[in-house]
Amino acid sequence: MCRRFWMSMKACLSTSHSLDRKAEDPEEQSFAERRHGLDSERTEYTGMYQPRDYWQNRLRQSLDLEGVGCIGMGQQYNAYLYRAKVRALERGLHRLGIRDLQKKSVLDLGAGTGFWVSFFLDQGVSTCVGVDIADVAIDYLVAKFPTDRTAFFRSDISSPDLPAVVGRQFDIVTAFDVLYHIVDDELLRRAIKNVSCLVTDMQGWFIFTDSTGVSEGQMLKQAHVRPRSRSYWQHVLADEGFQIRAEVPMYVFLHAAVSGHPLLKSCVNFIHYHLTRRFADKPLLGKLFLSVLSTVDDLCTTIGGTSLHMVFAEKAPV
Repeated sequence: MCRRFWMSMKACLSTSHSLDRKAEDPEEQSFAERRHGLDSERTEYTGMYQPRDYWQNRLRQSLDLEGVGCIGMGQQYNAYLYRAKVRALERGLHRLGIRDLQKKSVLDLGAGTGFWVSFFLDQGVSTCVGVDIADVAIDYLVAKFPTDRTAFFRSDISSPDLPAVVGRQFDIVTAFDVLYHIVDDELLRRAIKNVSCLVTDMQGWFIFTDSTGVSEGQMLKQAHVRPRSRSYWQHVLADEGFQIRAEVPMYVFLHAAVSGHPLLKSCVNFIHYHLTRRFADKPLLGKLFLSVLSTVDDLCTTIGGTSLHMVFAEKAPV
């Protein structure tokens, strides 16, 4: 038994380099996109990433949590990922003393299937507006939320017209699993400038996700993904009047690792690629396995994380 465990660990360590390369996408999709008929090979190796076409095609095929999360990993796995995201958001809000969202106005950039729109409406916000680049998402959201507390707009968040399209400011602007898909730095800066225009100057917040633990300049295999480091975000946000007040880890063992101690990364990726991918879509065994990983992550993420973090940035008063 001990010898078998040791051999598994040796395999884990000896393959750490290849595993890390596979894990570099924060929402790793390449093998699964091929399974679902998305032309990832072309976008991955030629660099011909067209955001609107990519997301229109992807969401048309899978307009659910899997479509906006990890394609090929199944609904069950993605549901656990979204529970972890909610956990990170609630922890960050509590840490910053933001315990009551009632009467707050929220703008969700990259609204997708409306998961976060539902979340914020349940919290009693006064208004929740969604923006998405894909027509199929906007059509779905308009039909799903027929209420005067919501409104939805199709726009690229880096478009200079975005503030005029939305037409108002908000107490909270969110961009969950969105910004690392803006691979051009200039377009990202335009998006953050738009966010600055859209966040109210009095106690306004911008909340987003990225793998902030990556090393400076670390590039990924996928053409549609580029994470930025903590220091990068500090400078870009400061230029637009934001200060980072908190970072909350989202995953340790629930997701492939892209940062952290090499030994921990290797162990996490061994579990992810050899166990999680094998069991994630199994109805009973998978549920039990993911439940254990989720419980472990609930404890581990109070200490640190190995992939995505949720970043809370406050708009400094002018």
